[in-house]
Amino acid sequence: QQGSLVAPDRLRFDFSHFQACTPEELRQVEAIVNQHILADWPVSSALMPLREAKEMGVTAVFDEKYGAEVRVVSIGQGDARSLDHWVSRELCGGTHLDHTSQAGMFLIVKEESVQSGIRRIYAVVGNKALAYVVAARQAVDWLGSHYKRPMPSPAGIDLSVLDGQYGSSAAEWRDEVLGNIFKNFCIGK
Repeated sequence: QQGSLVAPDRLRFDFSHFQACTPEELRQVEAIVNQHILADWPVSSALMPLREAKEMGVTAVFDEKYGAEVRVVSIGQGDARSLDHWVSRELCGGTHLDHTSQAGMFLIVKEESVQSGIRRIYAVVGNKALAYVVAARQAVDWLGSHYKRPMPSPAGIDLSVLDGQYGSSAAEWRDEVLGNIFKNFCIGK
């Protein structure tokens, strides 16, 4: 971790990485985070001396930001004196939830380079994540209406059940629509 911002409805997270993340990697991160959100893990915090936190194995990413007493935030249910069996255990000064499910949903909306070897993701949670999904769905619905066909199901859902409904395979139709979007909006034709 190279830095972060945590707000009630969004976050920014900087991390060391040698190249841009692929869309698949970003979706994998979202899936892992959302699995932990849905698991409804308890979130607890405890004040303790920095030395004691380090002895437990909690990493102090920014030593200069912490005084003699630190706040250790723990997610999950593990051994109180170690890192064993915790989802996450770290030094943190911000406010937090009582359970992971209170975050609602986690959605990465942007990934970029901050400097050489440092990447940054922006994500939204809760109602802001839901609003983002609703806006994306409205765009998809508009495209389906514009092209006089409903959009096929999202990735991960078997599109073969829709074959025959369109006269050609749903996957071919999806590729045609996405190709037109690229041609019209990305190339400017």
